[in-house]
Amino acid sequence: MTSSRQDALDDTQESGLDLAAALVRGTGPRSVALYREMAFGGQLVHSLDYVVLTHVLFAIAANEKITVPGIWKRLQTLGIRSAKDHDKLVGKNAVYESFNRIIAAGFIRRARLPHPDGAGLKGPVVYQVFEFAADNPDVQAASAAPLPGTREVESESHVSAGQTTSRNQGSGVPGTGFPGSGSRRVPAGQTASPVPGSGGTLPPHPPGGWISPPPPQQQRHPLSRLLP
Repeated sequence: MTSSRQDALDDTQESGLDLAAALVRGTGPRSVALYREMAFGGQLVHSLDYVVLTHVLFAIAANEKITVPGIWKRLQTLGIRSAKDHDKLVGKNAVYESFNRIIAAGFIRRARLPHPDGAGLKGPVVYQVFEFAADNPDVQAASAAPLPGTREVESESHVSAGQTTSRNQGSGVPGTGFPGSGSRRVPAGQTASPVPGSGGTLPPHPPGGWISPPPPQQQRHPLSRLLP
């Protein structure tokens, strides 16, 4: 026996404690946080989505390694009924569709982790759980992306021969029909509007594994962990 093992054995005998034993949670979490965004965000409109999300949050809080099928089996074990037929237990497809809706709402994200053996190899797929959809990198990327059908506002005014520019120069918006430094074209012989302002309304823009926690810097609450 090495000296280090002997020292550990001596410490265990002296303290009366098993110094090699891990500390684990004795009972599951008694509560999880349900934030206003989840209930009032208008993203989750099916009642089953709240049941699924609640069980995902409890699994995360308990540090369980559980998969999407594992959540479905748990709901069946608990006697959760089908929304279409109350005489039957909730179906697998219904739970899977619920997960897809929760993913679309931004509370869960499919991600691939780095491979432990280095770059060039595919790592495991996980589902990251977010208590705030705004913390989801996919949601952040979608918010930062240019909206379809938009273009940069031209910074220079283009005036052709025979055109009269507005007497007001500034940072007007092209296509509004009002003076500014945008690229509104004035037909030859026609004077620009003598009334300054931005006026007019622009056309509306179109609306834009394991279950695991998000990266630490994006978490607002220490609740999130892993789901397979």
